Amino acid sequence: MRRRADIRFLREKYINFVPHTFVYEEHGGTSPFSTRQPLPVYVEKSIFDLPSIYINGGKRGFLIEINPDDLRTTLEVVEVETAVIKSGG
Repeated sequence: MRRRADIRFLREKYINFVPHTFVYEEHGGTSPFSTRQPLPVYVEKSIFDLPSIYINGGKRGFLIEINPDDLRTTLEVVEVETAVIKSGG
């Protein structure tokens, strides 16, 4: 509620905002399953060492626990290494 009041104040006093039809909001991630168009799925290689992981279930706040190997069998994943290894010095 506070944010709406702040925006209303700014709109009235200082700023002409873009019409609402052009406002873009971003919420959460995208589930890799059942997308309308195939999307590349990049997976951190180290997750396959874990017993289970949680992924987006297609709705905000809805997580699904799966075995990481299930990603390999159901999706065409690209395994990547994103960790930065620091030297001991």
